[in-house]
Amino acid sequence: MGVMLGLVVRSPVRFSLWAIFGLAVLAVAAWLAFQIGLFLPVVPPMLVWFTTAGLVTSYMSFRELTDRRALMTLFGRHVSKDVAKKIWANREELFEEGRLIAQEMEATILFTDLKGFSLVSEKMTPGVLMTWLNDYFQSMSGLVEQHGGSINKFNGDQIMALFGPPLVRTKAEEIERDAANAVDCALAMREKLREMNATWTRENRPNTQMRIGICTGRVVAGSLGSKERLEYTVIGETVNVASRLESFDKNLMDDDIAAHGCRILASDSTRLRLSEKYKTRSIGQVKLHGMLHEVVVHGVIRVDATSDGQPTTYPVTDRSKQTCEIPAPTSS
Repeated sequence: MGVMLGLVVRSPVRFSLWAIFGLAVLAVAAWLAFQIGLFLPVVPPMLVWFTTAGLVTSYMSFRELTDRRALMTLFGRHVSKDVAKKIWANREELFEEGRLIAQEMEATILFTDLKGFSLVSEKMTPGVLMTWLNDYFQSMSGLVEQHGGSINKFNGDQIMALFGPPLVRTKAEEIERDAANAVDCALAMREKLREMNATWTRENRPNTQMRIGICTGRVVAGSLGSKERLEYTVIGETVNVASRLESFDKNLMDDDIAAHGCRILASDSTRLRLSEKYKTRSIGQVKLHGMLHEVVVHGVIRVDATSDGQPTTYPVTDRSKQTCEIPAPTSS
């Protein structure tokens, strides 16, 4: 019973109340037995009750602390409080021997990169460049967190963000919400870039442009690396498509889909999960670098709350002539 108390009860107040209740039960049982002529030892079971409950509680607290440290190492500071609470609440399903269990799930992946970063970096000293990049990353990662996503990694001037993982989405509306959150985040990044460029202009610092790629589909998520260096990541075709959309045709910076110097491209699998309020323009079926098949691509223009109930799209541009429609990425 002491072991069960240590395993089940986590609240200090509830643990104290149950411990006192257990002592009372032992004392009453011994007294009733004495009334009918039976002598039952009282002190030994009381000591065992306290000792086992205390030892098991200490072990569980140590294990929780170890798991919490491992989770914080994997996710760092780049998840929202709500996501962190959900991760911790589902740790038994997600966590195993210091690693997050590899799981196949539906997710929306977002990549961002700065256009012409090399030219911009040449105009700054290393110290100024680092400060400039940190300001940029701080602003953009904050937007990811506000929209329910998490930063997976920074790579040079590139950001990779996840919407969904490590939580498994089982309902269509959850997957749709992740896709909408990613697009809303991209639009917020566009507005933030406009504000930052205006500030940098006033401070006589160089402006920049940004490209964003978004894709929704199946991924495999889990811990990757060695015992010495372990990180949480996602892999799969969906990740590759999102990355290639970000880097696709770097000269495609039309005023509608690249307003304020921020171009947003989304896969057809993401567009199909968006409501009618999102205005997009079809770029066409394109062959992405390093991929065997072609993908239907849409440029994101803005949110239109006055939409008549049908997805708003525009004619395909003449920019890409590769035409072979590919379905949204699947688990295969």
